[in-house]
Formats: sequence, structure tokens, C-alpha cells
Amino acid sequence: MQIDKLTLKDVATTNRQYLETIFALGDGHMGVRDSVPFTGNQQATLPVMLINGYYATNPITYGESAYGYAKNHQTIISLTSPRYLDFATEKTSSEIPGDWDMTVDDAVLDFDTGVLTEKFQIVTSDHHHFELVVKSMIALDNSHQLFLNYELTSLDYTGTLRFTRPIIHDVTATTADADDPRVAQRQSGLTNQFIPADRQQQIEWQTLVASTHQQITQRDWLTSFPTGFEVYGDHAGFHGSGTIEAQTTLSWSFTRQISEINQALPDKITGWTNDIVARNRQILTDFWQQSQVQISDKKLQTGIQYNLFQLFQSAGRNGLTNIAAKGITGPGYEGHYFWDTEMYMLPFFIYTQPQIAKQLLHYRFSILPQARERARSLGVTRGALYAWRTINGEEASAYFPAGTAQYHINADIAHTVKLYFDVTNDQNFLREQGAAVVLETARFWLQFGSWQQRDGRSQFCLYKVTGPDEYTALVDNNYYTNRMAKENMAFAAWLLENHYIDGDADEQAQFTKASTNMYLPYDQEQQVTAQDDNSPKMPVWPFATTAATQYPLLLHYHPLMIYRHRVN
Repeated sequence: MQIDKLTLKDVATTNRQYLETIFALGDGHMGVRDSVPFTGNQQATLPVMLINGYYATNPITYGESAYGYAKNHQTIISLTSPRYLDFATEKTSSEIPGDWDMTVDDAVLDFDTGVLTEKFQIVTSDHHHFELVVKSMIALDNSHQLFLNYELTSLDYTGTLRFTRPIIHDVTATTADADDPRVAQRQSGLTNQFIPADRQQQIEWQTLVASTHQQITQRDWLTSFPTGFEVYGDHAGFHGSGTIEAQTTLSWSFTRQISEINQALPDKITGWTNDIVARNRQILTDFWQQSQVQISDKKLQTGIQYNLFQLFQSAGRNGLTNIAAKGITGPGYEGHYFWDTEMYMLPFFIYTQPQIAKQLLHYRFSILPQARERARSLGVTRGALYAWRTINGEEASAYFPAGTAQYHINADIAHTVKLYFDVTNDQNFLREQGAAVVLETARFWLQFGSWQQRDGRSQFCLYKVTGPDEYTALVDNNYYTNRMAKENMAFAAWLLENHYIDGDADEQAQFTKASTNMYLPYDQEQQVTAQDDNSPKMPVWPFATTAATQYPLLLHYHPLMIYRHRVN
């Protein structure tokens, strides 16, 4: 069974922020949330566009700081949505909240072309009725172009019609929880500079981030508009006016193009054509031939196919970006890259889209210098420690027990280098990039760990770490961490032995010895692997007396309350 599309009937709710995420479009570089087009209808929405790796920094303020704490927040920038298009009749305007009441009638995301088609029903405050159909598509050929077509049908209004397409518009979401670190929003410090356009009906501008000196260029092109409309553009956007008659349909088309970070826009820009749709169809045909998973249950098939499509949309492809926690569907977790890429998503790309996988691994190689610096701040003189959450390679986690202490990210990255090599046999990548990542992460373990007598013999132990269970922090000998570090060092020894990277025999022997004698906790009485030395002895969390309103626990209980219980 193969599902051709995701529709409004397939989703759980018509809550606007939910739909904005579910029907978001992206190409690995740019991501556009599925916001409604009218600026007056943005209550409880998050109408933004995101660029993978485009971020601002702000100093982290600690009440009591200490050596080695992360210094700066890194926050992906929420840019103005390119979906905006406002209309006004003689007496009403969609820019005014309440003037144009909009409800979604249908939404269809085509998995074969990437085209999103939506239908909205509209009632104005003076009781006129319209229907708006919006078609959206992002080119998947790395040209970073978004195509938008709007068809407005008047059901019972005849008269003057004005339109406005705002280019830069500040709409702040009303539902963000400032106390939730996963959805924190910070000042971006943006400066916009407009550039003279080569064509009429084009607006071009650069947006500079003061704190990171990153710059992107955007070009917006009004490719078609109704006959008889007077149209002009300025730094506020496009504007036009004309007339519409009842039972008629007018259409507008726009193309938005986004540059790579700190690069110029290419000259090529196109309108929505059959060639673009055909190119997307071919790219997605190739993708589905490599990636399709078929299940007999239609609901499950729809869900897994949608997730595969979103993975394809989310992955950075330029070797300098990765996959953010929310992909490019929203700014949650500030657009940071975590271990999730390597352990949950990269295996999919390794087996189905190895070229994308290689680019994602190249990102980790590109930030190896920052990882080396991070290891030094932890008192380790050789090797590298990758940041727990980051965009630019520096640690951005302000809470180290659930951040930096998750040292297992080192071994997660090394594991995926090994998996990529095992599957692809890409010798050049391993020699030029992968081996350095594995060697430097393995060197960290040698200095971070220590030898202790366990079960009657000397074994290699790792103390005060946080494993994948973030509700159990700073424990000794977390099984997952120890087991992954064991593989990391064994692979480093193999690389040295087989001359994929230069090293000495003594270091190779140390890797082999530590890996072979890594302590892996085991509960002899229960005959099960123990999560770590500490948590099996702690009391179970009082679930029976915890109200449903107290979840997630991290927002309602002090960390020390959580850490002295077994939650998982």
C-alpha cells in the first residue's frame, strides 16, 4: 500500500499551531510553517519561516556561575512568514482582527510532488463571503524557492478589492511558555537592508544578525496578478487595487527565493511552472523508491509515510547544518542539534539516502575544533567532547546535569560514523573525516574514565554522567554510556591498527584495554542489566499521588526531587 497524500481528515485536530507544524514545508535549508495568510488572524499562531543554521546568540546569565559553564544561548531566528497576503474590501480588511473570519475547509499535502493545497472559507464583518485556495510548494532541487498561488473567489461581493503582501511583519506568538526552556524565545537583533531589484514586481533585501554576523538574502517576486489591477512595490511589500465581481475568481502568484547563509542569491528565479512540479515529482519518486516502507494498515501507512517525508524535508544538505530538534517546522528547543540525529535519524539516511547522511556527518567533522575546546573546559587535555545542544558547535546547554553531562553524544556520533562506513564502505570519508572524529572522541574517554576494582578485577569506569534517561542525572556507570564508549574505543583501536589515521601503538593498546575491560553494570539477583550504579537503589516516583496536571515533571518539580527517584 502506498499513500499519495495527507489530508485534513487524517490529522487529530484543527488547532492552528498544530496544523502549522503538520503541514509545514521545507527543503533542508528553509522551512515554512503553514500559517494562515491574513495578518489579522494570527491569534495563538506561530507564523514564521526558519533557515537551518541561521541563528542569534545572547549571553547566558547565571545567578551563580562556575568554570566551564556554557556562555551563550544560540537561538534559531524566526523570520516573517512568506505566506502573508492581505485583502480589503470597501469597508473591511483582513489586516484588522475580526474583520475577515477565516476557517480551514480542507488541506491536502501531496507526497508525490510536495504541493500543499488548502481551502479556506471567509466571512467578513459586513457579512460578505469569500473562498480562498492557497497552493504552496518548495522546490526540492536546492534552489531554495517557495512558490505560492492564491485564488480568491467572491461568493457575494462586488466592488473594490485591495491587496497587500507584507515583506517584514512582526507577529509574536501568544502561546509560548516563557518558563519552558524547550520553547524559549530570545532577541535576534536583525537589520534589514533593501537592494535595488532587477525587475519590476521584485523586492530584494538582506537580513543581518548582529551577534553572529550571519546574513541571508531574500527575493520576493510577484509573478502574476489579476488583469486591471494597479500594482506597486516598496520596502513594506507589494500593494495593489482593482475590482472583483461576485461569483468570479482572481489569482495572485509569488516566488520567494532564499540564499544560503552568507552567500549571494543566484540569478535564477522562476515562477510556478510544470517543469518545477515535474522536477519535484522526479526527486520524490527517487526518494520513495529508496525509502518507502509499506504496511497493510492504512492509518499506520499514512503516519509512517508522512514521517519519512518530514525527515526528507528536515535534513541539512550543505555539510554545515544538521537536523534541528523540530526539523525546520518550528523553533522549539531553539533550533538546536542533539544526539537524536545520529541515533534516531541518521541510520534511516545511511540506508536510503547515503549522500545526505554523509553531509550530516560532515557537519560533525566541521565542528571538531569546538569539540576539542569543550573537552579542555572539562579538564581533559586530549580528545574532544561534542556539545550536547548546539548550532555552531559550542555548548549551548545552560543546565549541565541534563546537558553537558550526557557525554554519550561522543560515542553516538562515533557509532554513526562506524555505521555509515559499514553500510557504504566509503573509504575516502573515513580517512579524511570520520576517523578523526572517532579518534578524538575515544581519546576523551581515556582521560575522563578511571580504573577501579569491580567484581574482583580492574575495570574501566565512568563516573558522574547522565545517560539518555534525563530524569536520572549524574550517576555512575550508566550502562548505555559505558556500552557506547566501549564501542567508540574499540573502533578507534581498529582504525589505528588498519592505518586509517596516524597514531601510536601505545594509544592503540590503551583503547583496546579500556574497551575490553569496560565495566557494564549487571544485577545478578534480578538477572538484568542495571541502568547504572545508583538508580536501581532509589525509590520509585510517587505516580499514584502525582496529578495529571503536574506533567511534564521538569516543569513542576525541582530537579533534586526528580533525581532522587526512579521515574522511568
